[in-house]
Amino acid sequence: MRKSPVNEGGKVWHKVTMSVAKNDAVMVRRAVQSLHCCGIESADETAEREQLDAYFEDAIDAAALQTHMELIAELISAAGGRQLKLGAIEAVPEEDWAEEWRRNWKPVRVSKRLIVCPSWEKYPGAPNQTVIYVYPRMAFGTGSHPTTQMCLRLLELYTPRGSRVIDIGSGSGILAIAAVKFGARSAVAVEMDNAAMDNAHENCKKNRVASRVRIVCERFGPQTRGRFDLGICNMLAHEMLPLIPDITRVLSGKPLITSGLTEKSVADFRREMRRLGWRIEKTLRDGEWLAFYATHRQG
Repeated sequence: MRKSPVNEGGKVWHKVTMSVAKNDAVMVRRAVQSLHCCGIESADETAEREQLDAYFEDAIDAAALQTHMELIAELISAAGGRQLKLGAIEAVPEEDWAEEWRRNWKPVRVSKRLIVCPSWEKYPGAPNQTVIYVYPRMAFGTGSHPTTQMCLRLLELYTPRGSRVIDIGSGSGILAIAAVKFGARSAVAVEMDNAAMDNAHENCKKNRVASRVRIVCERFGPQTRGRFDLGICNMLAHEMLPLIPDITRVLSGKPLITSGLTEKSVADFRREMRRLGWRIEKTLRDGEWLAFYATHRQG
């Protein structure tokens, strides 16, 4: 097991590098997420394979993590997948991770109107364009993942002016920030991870919306009560499904923008949404990923 130098007193992450067949990538991501992975980066290796870099808290024992990853590789093979190649587990200081992003991450044009830009760059946007600045820490939501981009496109279409929005599982805060920039009066960003909350606060300040986005560390408690005009939830299916009854109660007759689902994982989601009175009005697709705008019928 190879480890890189560790920054004294700073945040350190376990980085697991994998080479996977593209057809198996969703299955591998799901399995890795079950180990409480904090973030996954991907890059093409060949036309048929991609590299996944998964990051875990350093509180997780590296030897145990190695054992779990080897078990995942065996299970992928047993399920008919192609070989999952595991690299060494490295200890990566958070500063090194961020510096890697600085070298490789450039502004992302999500739509004609919307650009997501690294916080250290200044984007010369036109008067009719909206620019969101994001600093890349481990929180999910840099604007590069298809699920984030589809949610941003749906927010551009459906955010009511002067509305109050709730973003459940906000990560970096990018979707709550976008809602406010698209005309919402205010947003509540719900996040249970302290590192993600810190990153969201940082991004709200950078985008000058800190007074309009409230970041809370609770799932469905006192700070998420009140009337909301739109909900957002970008989570993997197995995380989102148990939350749908609470999301329905919080929104009660108001619409929801959601992603994090694939064709393989969406069936249970559709059934639960129908059972609770939801109607899917618009669907976006990007590769294997899906996003929805849904309305709710009370009663």
